[in-house]
Amino acid sequence: MNRRLLILDCSNDKDHSPGLLPAIDRYKGRLFHILHRFLGEYPHQLALLDVYILSPKYGLISGDCLIEDYDQDMDEARAIALQPQVNEVILSLELNEYASICYACSKKYSIAFKGLPEDWIPVGVKYTKVNRQ
Repeated sequence: MNRRLLILDCSNDKDHSPGLLPAIDRYKGRLFHILHRFLGEYPHQLALLDVYILSPKYGLISGDCLIEDYDQDMDEARAIALQPQVNEVILSLELNEYASICYACSKKYSIAFKGLPEDWIPVGVKYTKVNRQ
């Protein structure tokens, strides 16, 4: 049970290359830069880390999900519309198999997670919430 789950919101800064790229490579914001640097220094950690990214276009997706370049902002209405999809993805994960879950999403993206049950984090799983502006 050494696996970890990282949940991030996407970034406006993107790789605008044509075609499909893994989501983790499409986004180029500060947190993604830090994540890539960490994985570059500790490549063995990639096998123990599951990354999920909340996108206004795609919803909550795995970091290895292939996505195209896009330009869509998250607003409250879109975040509310994404709640069922976010719930479905989160509750389909085997959350009790993670040693820790780290959640780093801004307030407007966090609205998409409001529909989750209060007890969505299993007992014994370390949970860290990073408040972002």
